[in-house]
Amino acid sequence: MKIPKLKIKIPFLSKINLKNKFVLISMAGIALIVVGIVVYFSIKPKASKQAAILPAEVQVTSGALQRGDEAVITPLTTATSDYVSAQVAASFVGNIYRLSWKSGLDTMARLPVHVWLPIPRDYYFGENTANVQAVELIDGMPYTLYGGQVRTRNGTNYLECITYFPGILGLVLTNAKSEYGIKLIRKVSDSSPNLIIIPGSNTNFIGNIPGTGQNIWAQDFPNYNIYIFTYPLVNSRSLSTTEKIMNYFMKTGSTSYVKYTTQTLADLLNTVKGDNYIIAQGIGGLIARQAIQNQNVQAKKVILFDTPNNGTTFASSYMLSNLYNAGVVFTSREFSLPQKTVNYIMNMSVSYLRLLNFFAQDVEPNSPLIRELNSKKVPSDVTFISIAGTKPNVMLQTSKEMEEVFPQLVPKKGDGVVSLKSALSFGNKKYEFPYSFSDIFAHTDVQNLVKSLLNSDNSVSKEKFSNDKFKETKTSTSSTKTVQIVKPRTTIYLSKGDYFLRKPSKGEFLVKNYYTSVPKVSKIMGTENGVYMVSSDKIYFMSIGGYQPIYKGKVSFTNVYKGKMYLVTSAGQVLQFNGKSSTLKTTLPSEDYQSIFVTDKDIYALINTATATVFKDLTSHSNLLTIPGKNATLRYFPSSNEFVIVTDKYVSLYNNTAHVGTFFEKISSIMKKIGFKSNQSLKIDSVYVKGDLLYLLSSNYVLIAVDMQSHKAQIIGDQDVGNLKLISFGDVLIVVGERTLNFYDMKNRVRIPIYQLNSGMIDATIWNNTILLLCDKEGKYEIEGYVQK
Repeated sequence: MKIPKLKIKIPFLSKINLKNKFVLISMAGIALIVVGIVVYFSIKPKASKQAAILPAEVQVTSGALQRGDEAVITPLTTATSDYVSAQVAASFVGNIYRLSWKSGLDTMARLPVHVWLPIPRDYYFGENTANVQAVELIDGMPYTLYGGQVRTRNGTNYLECITYFPGILGLVLTNAKSEYGIKLIRKVSDSSPNLIIIPGSNTNFIGNIPGTGQNIWAQDFPNYNIYIFTYPLVNSRSLSTTEKIMNYFMKTGSTSYVKYTTQTLADLLNTVKGDNYIIAQGIGGLIARQAIQNQNVQAKKVILFDTPNNGTTFASSYMLSNLYNAGVVFTSREFSLPQKTVNYIMNMSVSYLRLLNFFAQDVEPNSPLIRELNSKKVPSDVTFISIAGTKPNVMLQTSKEMEEVFPQLVPKKGDGVVSLKSALSFGNKKYEFPYSFSDIFAHTDVQNLVKSLLNSDNSVSKEKFSNDKFKETKTSTSSTKTVQIVKPRTTIYLSKGDYFLRKPSKGEFLVKNYYTSVPKVSKIMGTENGVYMVSSDKIYFMSIGGYQPIYKGKVSFTNVYKGKMYLVTSAGQVLQFNGKSSTLKTTLPSEDYQSIFVTDKDIYALINTATATVFKDLTSHSNLLTIPGKNATLRYFPSSNEFVIVTDKYVSLYNNTAHVGTFFEKISSIMKKIGFKSNQSLKIDSVYVKGDLLYLLSSNYVLIAVDMQSHKAQIIGDQDVGNLKLISFGDVLIVVGERTLNFYDMKNRVRIPIYQLNSGMIDATIWNNTILLLCDKEGKYEIEGYVQK
């Protein structure tokens, strides 16, 4: 069947000639093509961000690389394994780049290499905010490039950062901080003197206590207006801050970040009324010196902690690069040191160099700033006081060659960051203490010196403490003897009713109903199912049928939680024991833990350096609470979900439900409240919490009840109690000593006026309404069980 041709007649076309018809049809075709393109791109999926990679830029300081070598920076594509690995390692935002030397060498640059990384539009929040930070991956390990500064060029915003190594670079999100300057911490009055704190790279020097709203300096100097000067040393600098810095450089011809920071400090201090006193540390000390010597800032006294008055070799990239590029084997031979020691020195040195970022040029030995400061005359009306540490954080094997290059790492010659010679090369008065850069300001004898120096020009001797000695009653259980009572130093402090104190005498409060011989252990812990007995390398489980070993190996930490026992081994393994059976819970990262408490869901760790910090997430190191001091202990009370952390300086309680510190008190403040003299000490060995009362047992046989609401205190045992441990038996608080037990009714706040003798006690616990005492019977170990009479 033949299909007839379809004829369509368009009337107006028939009236147009052939040439015009061709033109019209051509125009229609072009229009269709344009429409097609518009439709295509409107429905086509948007191109991935990878297709619109913004180029990064790199600027090499003259002389940073070998002659003829260049720095090359190229973006990584999403399809590569390097890109995927980098995202896993650092959670970058925006593009990721590879920085390399054209020569292919894996060397450290002698001088800074400036990298400009584009900031994604979605993460740029304006000229007053810097919420990104640069991170460099070297051999898969992330290193923060501190102190980046936001710059703008051709409509694109960049973060300029400094590095010295080839690697993979990108940006990560960080907490934005845009407010810097002088922050008022506490105002006493306009007529009061001002204390200005200027920190360096050690942010703990600021003195703020997380979760408490309190400041160490405000507590130590109650009669001063307290100011903290903050400046963008390690944080990224916003565009507005960077532009101020660049304008200052153009105006003055200087490129010193210390000088710019000092100008800011000087302008702000001119608005503060009254006499100024300055306490500074590290690079903060150089800022203080520049302010006084070159900016005519008025101050009566300036105390410099660990200030690199002659610089520090840690800030010399040229010197460090020579050692790094020579290789570990060569440097180890030249320094006469083990290779692992050389590795540690190099890693620590480079870490400090990264921390100083753009400021490093001012802190290296013989820098223009150092030379200018040391050639300037010091105003005669200002007293400069230098305090230096002589004990590095880490004790390393040393050699003569090492001492010449890194004296700061040698005991008695440096604090781990600044050498003693550099710190004490300047000042009217000079002091040295056997402490490190990180914690020198937190020690009691140093704090006492500072207090004295700010109030008098007279020299001050170090405070000496003496321990009260008390020997517990040694009479047998068949005889009676009254312990000599020392009158409590105070009895009217507790807001909800003081303890009624009566003289204790020997008697029986408990009756023995059980005893058994056990292996030589140091700790016992009771659970519903039985008792765990712990030594340094073994753990036993004891129940009605006797005891048997359940673990053999190095024991680091143990605790009981909800009927189960948790063990942390020396290798970081966390084991959960339910009776005799055990399961591996996790393995902890390697850290210098002071204490660990494990629950069924979480792990809490105490790490103690210059400060004591409790961490919950040991991977990301998110801290719950940080307080100053050393010799820290952690006690967890599951019933109230609270921690008590005690150091040699502070005692604090953290409520883990509300996630806030609810109590914070200086040990010296408690001592003052209970009438202790300045030549006495108060070392807390055991704590217990009941309601609003915190019980503190000291090594010198003093029991204190502290009201955490009113912050008042009362001595309820003084030389007539033991000092081993505090445990509770219902509403009765039991003070366990090596030879005595004392009892307190916590509900009615009454001291039960009898004590009980039981010689050779090592530890105590509660099990099935029975008090178990671990005792040493002339070298033979027993557990004795007691019930209330």
